[in-house]
Amino acid sequence: MKTPGFRRISISSSRPSALRFRIARWLCGAMVAAPLPVFAADAAEPSVSEIVGNPADPGPMCPPPDGTRPDPSLINVDPFVLERFPLRRVLTRLIAQAHTRRTSAVELYQRLWDAMDTASSGKFKGPHCDDHDDTLNGFPLECPRPEVTLVDTQPELFEPLALTNRFDLAPADGANCGEYRIVYGMKPFSEENRNLLIMEGVLPNPNPSCGIEACRPVVEFWESLSAYDPASRADRRALAARLESFYFQGIPGFGPILHPDHFGLSGRGGYGGPNGGQIRTNMFVLGTTWQLREFRLAKACDRYSCELYFDPAAVGDNPYPQLFDFNNVSPVAKAFRDAFIPHVEGLLSDDVNAISLEMAPRFDAAQSTSTGFDDDYVTQMINGLQDGPNDFTRAIRAELTRLGRSDVSPLDVAERATSQTCAGCHQVTPGASLSENGAAGPVWPAVRPDGFVHIDENRNLSPALWCTFMPFRKSVLDAVYENPGKVCTTNASSATSGAPHKTFVSVGGRARHHNPQASGLTITGRPFGPN
Repeated sequence: MKTPGFRRISISSSRPSALRFRIARWLCGAMVAAPLPVFAADAAEPSVSEIVGNPADPGPMCPPPDGTRPDPSLINVDPFVLERFPLRRVLTRLIAQAHTRRTSAVELYQRLWDAMDTASSGKFKGPHCDDHDDTLNGFPLECPRPEVTLVDTQPELFEPLALTNRFDLAPADGANCGEYRIVYGMKPFSEENRNLLIMEGVLPNPNPSCGIEACRPVVEFWESLSAYDPASRADRRALAARLESFYFQGIPGFGPILHPDHFGLSGRGGYGGPNGGQIRTNMFVLGTTWQLREFRLAKACDRYSCELYFDPAAVGDNPYPQLFDFNNVSPVAKAFRDAFIPHVEGLLSDDVNAISLEMAPRFDAAQSTSTGFDDDYVTQMINGLQDGPNDFTRAIRAELTRLGRSDVSPLDVAERATSQTCAGCHQVTPGASLSENGAAGPVWPAVRPDGFVHIDENRNLSPALWCTFMPFRKSVLDAVYENPGKVCTTNASSATSGAPHKTFVSVGGRARHHNPQASGLTITGRPFGPN
């Protein structure tokens, strides 16, 4: 297959350079067109909104040295465990569960990369990136991508890097029991060819009427993994066997993670749905832009048989960046900016674990690009400030005033919103201060030193995971484990009663009751999303 002539770019720019670029654009535009917008903090002491959760103490040395094994109740990076999760085996399992014998593991794998090619150049019959005139969900889609050069490779090009527990993403109403991931990385590693593939399966709740309490066996399973000693050969074998069973066969009362319905095949996909789940790529091949995309499993059938494939999807909870630019006067941009204001409050926590943004799916972008500034909401907001404050920033300022957050500016709100995107969490926002126009307040935690990832190809974790995200996730897991809710019965009357079940969760010493009617929230009290 002919290699497209993709342009190489440099990815060595630092975060301070990015900030200087933003400030220069803002100042330059202001000096030419209008006085500088006034976003300075007021003198009054701000009334800080409640912080949801309080991360456990990560310890005196954080992050620990590379090579340190994380708590297996949260993340498993032991090669001995991971050798049971080769990508070919995982894809073969999904094909068997989908009853699509016409598809092979190699074909399913290759169709992922083929979906990033044009229909005229593609190896398979579709889908392709130009099926809708280089758009997805109504927004631009880079077409083709350099990853199409992988279309003739084999699944063994990718090796498993980690198994991750995201019980913290379980909805408060217990619609599902969280998300459980397998992270793969392309080998061999090189600075101009990096590609990570993340299988993100959602585990359905077998008894939704019981709420999150029905997920207790899952919590108990993960909590029990902390007891295994990574220095013991017998314990490593036992740990590997239990995780293999959890993903491939399931634990009593629950199906396996590796079922196509848990990766979007059911048609009820999306974050927080009863059968959600997705597959994401975090890719930088041939030295072009570093980009993240999302897919869900889909099935096409004729009168004789069916085939399984990866269907491109909009990137969940990643609004299209240009919607933040006030100069964008399209109907969808105006609708987005009106809809954004009620979501400002969710961005104001000074615990980065509790910052959240959940907008309607119709605003989701087709892709999330980490390199450059186009997918940076701050840059896009600045683009709309060339003539000074506008109706959008004034509406944000009014909401901040109503909420008593004079220390946060509209640009800080845009920075906080960026942190919730794939590109933001992985590259754009790390190192950024989130208050006082980027001069104070909480700082978004760091990725790996070589950028763009939280788990690298050598299975080392980012400071953000070690010191911020993992302690919080552990506190959530422990809170549910240590505070049983109402007894969850499985008889017919309880399954059909329709009575809501509240689940008591204590995170960081705070007691919280989660009502299952609040289906837009996770058990941590924040909306579910891609991070």
